[in-house]
Amino acid sequence: MSLQIRMDSMGALINDMHMTTGLSVACGNAGASVCAHMGNRREVHMRQDVMLSDVRPVTENTLVDLASLTKLFTAVAVMQMVEKGWIKLTDMVGQIDMRFSRLSRVSLEDVLCFRYSLQTPSRIDSQLDPAQAQDLLFEVEPLNHTGVRMYSDIGAMVLKYVVERVSGLPFMRYIERNILGPAGMSHTYSRVPPSLWNDTMCYNYERRISHGRYAVRMDAHVGHVHDPKAAVLSPNGEDLCGHAGLFSTRGDLILFCQALLSGKLLQKETLLGMGTNRTCRKLEGEEATGSLGGYTQSLGYLCFAKHPVQRYSEVPAFMSSHTLALSGFTGNHIAIDPVNGWFTILLGNRCHNRVTTVIPSPGKTRADYGVSSSGVGLVDWPDGKSYYSSVNYAYMKDQYLLEPLHEALLSL
Repeated sequence: MSLQIRMDSMGALINDMHMTTGLSVACGNAGASVCAHMGNRREVHMRQDVMLSDVRPVTENTLVDLASLTKLFTAVAVMQMVEKGWIKLTDMVGQIDMRFSRLSRVSLEDVLCFRYSLQTPSRIDSQLDPAQAQDLLFEVEPLNHTGVRMYSDIGAMVLKYVVERVSGLPFMRYIERNILGPAGMSHTYSRVPPSLWNDTMCYNYERRISHGRYAVRMDAHVGHVHDPKAAVLSPNGEDLCGHAGLFSTRGDLILFCQALLSGKLLQKETLLGMGTNRTCRKLEGEEATGSLGGYTQSLGYLCFAKHPVQRYSEVPAFMSSHTLALSGFTGNHIAIDPVNGWFTILLGNRCHNRVTTVIPSPGKTRADYGVSSSGVGLVDWPDGKSYYSSVNYAYMKDQYLLEPLHEALLSL
């Protein structure tokens, strides 16, 4: 069954607004799913003033960089070990793995629910090699949050080492044995085989503008992780990180969602708890200045929980307050609702040949760069060419992707 009835909404994002090169979407329950795809995984691009025609369409087998959706696999791994009695949520990270000496009084649950702002002395993605980056991560320390946003990559990065220390297995090997195998997922990788590069999304030539500085990403090669921190820690995918690094197909992600909803990977009670809000609170007076609709961020265990203001919620409006949701910078989104037994999967590409970030110089607005209030536009570049904006892609998903998927869910 395909989503023929609302393919026009996908076309609007791809062909009218040009916010993504291509999309692959799915929704379903523990026993059934519907899917659709449209657009390209690679397109005509410019490099060194030479046009390279390399248009390749998205297929049902296209491999996608899951980016932060990898965190959900990390959370599932930790909770599996909790269910088995190998660890407890009250266990201290620094006592499980003594390399994290500054986390000796920080519990697993503290890390899972973003209770602290975990900070390294300097940026991990500025390190020269994996060893330096790893040593820096082991120096992480817990600080109190100072803003309304608590979401961070660091907690998932730390928990990868907890899984390895407790299980005695490399992280990817644990994932293969305890998640991919039981779910029947045979097309998910941390190191994409070269034979599959031809059918993998391209995320190269991403463009950013920050205070007058124009930058182009030229090193996000096909089949290699886009996330800068993961690229340093695991340059060839041989040492999967906890926050990013998995590549997968739409079909495998469907199997993952169905395995969670059917109880193959976790007990339902555990799944319900993972999506429960642990951080969101209402703010008053001056404290509410710059807040998310008067609230702080809403987070569960390494995932987003339902936010009271839908604009700031990664959880679809039609899903329950126990839904687990995650979005990835490259343009992906997943939501799993254990109450209604539903899931939605959005796999997009907002990086390839797109201007993903516009931070205006003082005295200017995004409109001065050619970007409308909705984030759509053509941005003039110093090379004399113009490139499409994907600045507000994340805010388009409710109207153009999730509402059509909701209609499909109701028809299952």
